[in-house]
Amino acid sequence: MLGKKQIKKSTKQESDSVKLKTKAVIKKNNTVKGDKTDIKTIKSIKNNKKQFNFFISLWIFLKKVARGFKSLAKIIKKFTIEVVAELKRVVYPTKAELVENSIVVLVFVTIMMVFITVIDFGIGQGVMAIFTK
Repeated sequence: MLGKKQIKKSTKQESDSVKLKTKAVIKKNNTVKGDKTDIKTIKSIKNNKKQFNFFISLWIFLKKVARGFKSLAKIIKKFTIEVVAELKRVVYPTKAELVENSIVVLVFVTIMMVFITVIDFGIGQGVMAIFTK
């Protein structure tokens, strides 16, 4: 993300270069080489410096955001390629392994459920015995 100081610094540099160019063009006997649009552009730059600086800073900001999106796109593309490559290496279990592992999980969960129920019941009875006397 760009900081305000970076945007201001780059904007100032570009606006300074535009000022130098306009001064150089105008200093030559108060004539401007080129077509009439150049004269209008120079006059509008002189009259609307704040607006011009805003548009320069906006342009610089948008260019840097676009660069960020390009690098983000590269990162997403690389990630997707790596995920696809990893999924190609996956080994799926056979039906027998799947059934065996499912039974093991169900037995373990049942044992833990019974264990926690017994512990909870014991603690509950102990607390009731302490506070009912």
